[in-house]
Amino acid sequence: MSSLRPESENHSSILIQITNNSNAASNEISSPVQKLLDNFEILGNDSKKAIFQLVMNTNNEVLQCEIIHLQESKMTYQKTLHAKLARELIAFAEKYKISELTFDTKATKP
Repeated sequence: MSSLRPESENHSSILIQITNNSNAASNEISSPVQKLLDNFEILGNDSKKAIFQLVMNTNNEVLQCEIIHLQESKMTYQKTLHAKLARELIAFAEKYKISELTFDTKATKP
């Protein structure tokens, strides 16, 4: 398990490193920054937003692609989860005959 914790003070030094490298057109990701990206999901929303904004202001295309990929992965997971929950809700409504939650077969598309 990683030693990184959400909202830890270690993140501020890594954010400073990202900022310091923002003027360099490097296409490399340093080890501490990679470690932070590997643990991106455990960070709080404020930390994620701050990192995303800092990375987008850098000239490091590799780092930018990595952070965008992490954001897209999260959105794909959420869409899948929402679809699964909707299916389960419909099945529950049908099983227990909850009229407020059942699909209206007379509904029309606009």
